[in-house]
Amino acid sequence: MNNDLNILVHHFFNRSNISELPESDIREFLSHHPYSVAGQVLLAKKLQQSGSQELFIGQANASALYVNDPLWIHFLLNENKPPQAGKTTG
Repeated sequence: MNNDLNILVHHFFNRSNISELPESDIREFLSHHPYSVAGQVLLAKKLQQSGSQELFIGQANASALYVNDPLWIHFLLNENKPPQAGKTTG
């Protein structure tokens, strides 16, 4: 997993990685901090790992609204793989 996401998980939730973090904890965090880019990206990653492709794409697109660099979100969600030409985050 991406080390940058591990740092966010540890900082905000005191867990070592996102697989230890329940989706409900992320959603609760976002209910208190809805504009948190970290929370939005972590929820997208959690949905990606759960296999909910439709929910993941929606959350990844929502996350992109909170930052000015969509390539950074792609980098975080796709394990540091460079984007392919003409392909979106999902």
